[in-house]
Amino acid sequence: MSRAGRRGVVRLVAASVVLAAIVGATAHVVWTRFGPGDPDGAGRQPIGSGLFAVTDGESLTLMRGSRPAVTMPAGDGWSLGRPRFTADAAYAYAISSNEDREQHRILVVDVATGRQHTVDCPDCPDEGTPVAAGGSSVAYLDQRNQQADLRVLDLATPEEPPSSTPVRGLPPTPDPDRGYRVIAAVPDVVLVAPSRGTGNLQLISRDGTARTVAGDSDSSVPFDAATGTVDGATVFAFDASVIQPVEESEFHSCQSAGVSLLDPASGQLTRTPGFAIEHGPDDGTRVTDLWWGADGELYALVRPYFCRTDRLDRSNPDHRRARPVTLWRLTDGQWERLDSLRGAEWIRQIDPETQIILDRSRRLVVQDEQRQVVVDTDREPMVTVPPATGADPAMAVRTTPPPCTEQFFADQAPTLIDEPDVTSVNCRDGYAHVQFTDTAHADRPRQAVLFAAIGASWHTRALSTGWDGRFRPADLAYFDLDPQELQPLFPDMMQEPPPPAEPPDVSAFVGAWRSQEDGPLEVRPDGSAEATYLVDRWSDPVWMSTVQLKIILATRNSAIAEVVASDGQGAQVGSQFRFGFQGDWLVLTPPYGYGNLFKPA
Repeated sequence: MSRAGRRGVVRLVAASVVLAAIVGATAHVVWTRFGPGDPDGAGRQPIGSGLFAVTDGESLTLMRGSRPAVTMPAGDGWSLGRPRFTADAAYAYAISSNEDREQHRILVVDVATGRQHTVDCPDCPDEGTPVAAGGSSVAYLDQRNQQADLRVLDLATPEEPPSSTPVRGLPPTPDPDRGYRVIAAVPDVVLVAPSRGTGNLQLISRDGTARTVAGDSDSSVPFDAATGTVDGATVFAFDASVIQPVEESEFHSCQSAGVSLLDPASGQLTRTPGFAIEHGPDDGTRVTDLWWGADGELYALVRPYFCRTDRLDRSNPDHRRARPVTLWRLTDGQWERLDSLRGAEWIRQIDPETQIILDRSRRLVVQDEQRQVVVDTDREPMVTVPPATGADPAMAVRTTPPPCTEQFFADQAPTLIDEPDVTSVNCRDGYAHVQFTDTAHADRPRQAVLFAAIGASWHTRALSTGWDGRFRPADLAYFDLDPQELQPLFPDMMQEPPPPAEPPDVSAFVGAWRSQEDGPLEVRPDGSAEATYLVDRWSDPVWMSTVQLKIILATRNSAIAEVVASDGQGAQVGSQFRFGFQGDWLVLTPPYGYGNLFKPA
């Protein structure tokens, strides 16, 4: 398996308390108690029954709520793309490719029976996945020798070859080395876009006739499109970025061009109004996800970010801070802001009471008002829910968590502290600053926990490392929170760290560590460390860097280390790394990038 395929991409996980684990073929369900419940774990039941599919690069898993229903491995040497469902929701599928991406096949799971089969697809494209095209069929373009053929494959009859229709009138793409890819389809027509850069969208009918969709020449092509129904008619929804000149043939795409709605029957294109987001002149907005909910509404996730990489200053905290993703819904032709996800990247409603989210650590969490269950995958998960078959108002994405009360968080406290006593709860703008007195440890008089409302539940976002019930700025930065954003909400929640009376206890991390992909890591009893870590796994040769570290803050399971010397290939002197544990792995997370995994040497 290639380096990229073998590597488990993991971010440092924020605090949660594991009570038990249910281990399936590849999916591990990690239970965490939340709110009123059973602290000993007796009589627990899985959360929810809604259907969704997950791939982690190695297997396709069909989930029913928090319960893995069936898992289909890709096989040694084969990777997996994002899962999808057919339009009738009868099959879940994912494209699988070998290491050199010269061979492709489709893994298929029958939703009703759990039966599995594989469809060889020698002419599947190198980029993208065949798209649901009505019923149990999928569509893709086979582009060879300057000829494009529209292929339609029925996953219900894998023994039958795909139908093939030559495409007529398809203009060349702006990049002669790149062709088109299918981004949406219905039984009578497919929507294709150039694989890269700019260019017009094309609608291809089942007889192979291509026609151009009128668009903006200053917009990039969309990567994907969502298929839904408005007033009984099928509509494609997609987003693209505006391409803007910077100087002398340099361009950037900082701003969303706005979500567009396309009627595939008539080719009529309608652009919706923009998102009302305030941001600085060098910031951009990006639609990170777009989907039609089971309530029949169009939803979007939008993130502001520092866009002008030509002006990026990594020493400027405002340039590198993580902006929260916000949830929007198209209501009466206008985008309505529903809520901030406050540390999550993605959300779906899978049944009226249950949601799934991807948090900032890329953990998949199944939640209702009272509990959260982490579906632990070997690699970063990719998740898809089946297409909506109707419009059920009860399936609207819920954004109201349980009331922020002292009693509610008192019920949560035993999962965080041995013998707690909640002393105060301060709630502002979707956050809760909760202080506990730890009656079991006289040397720890008071601790603080910051919770965030994400969807219909409360999540632990940060734990204090001091014992006065307040946070140090480093505590918040450790959990990817912005102290400047939280200070106005909770003026008394933070303090500057006093000079340490004694060096931090680093005993949990001391020793020699090894990794299959990274270099060695050595942590010494005095808190100094040397680490060789992967900076860029996609470069050729692979980009590595060696740094000298000094641990400046440590708890039993996590630590912050400052770079005191560097080879100049990666993190700068003065920047900070994070240590944490994920199972048997020690996770070393650099200032920018994903965690690097180590085990004892």
